[in-house]
Amino acid sequence: MEQNRKLNPERIIQTAQALERRVANRFPESGLRRVCNDVIQTAQETKQKIEWINKPHLSIRLGSYLVILIGIVGLV
Repeated sequence: MEQNRKLNPERIIQTAQALERRVANRFPESGLRRVCNDVIQTAQETKQKIEWINKPHLSIRLGSYLVILIGIVGLV
């Protein structure tokens, strides 16, 4: 029973921020708070990378076509 699961980066960031606030209220100087901040930072960086990957990159596409074309010409 496999379902189509998707992670929502915004929800992950919101959840991590809520957790960090809860930890900060109870244990302001704890290592767990630093871990929460690391998770938030990693989630934000990952979201930016996902957005970059999802954009069309014409220069990369044209470059790969050029390499393929050169390879085909080289074989002929």
